[in-house]
Amino acid sequence: MKDVTVNICNAAEKIESYPENIQKLVWRALHYQCEIKTRRSEFLRSPQPTAKDNEKLTKYIEVFRRTQQMIIKMCRKRNLKWVIINGGI
Repeated sequence: MKDVTVNICNAAEKIESYPENIQKLVWRALHYQCEIKTRRSEFLRSPQPTAKDNEKLTKYIEVFRRTQQMIIKMCRKRNLKWVIINGGI
C-alpha cells in the first residue's frame, strides 16, 4: 500500500474520502507547516533573532511532527493509506 502525499494545493482532493477527523488533522498539519516556513524565514532574516522566536519555531516543529505521527497512527488503525505531508518541515 503506497502512501498518499499531500500539500496545500492538492490536499482537498486527495483526502476527501478520508474520515473527517483525519482530514482536520491534515489541514492542521498543513497550517503548522506554513507557520514553520514563515517563522523560519523571519528568523533567518532577523538581524538578532530572540530566544523567544526560536522557542516558538521549535514548538511549531514539534507540534507538526506529533500531528503527522497522529495522522499515520489513525490511518494505520483504519487500514487506510498513510497521509504524508509533502515537504515535511
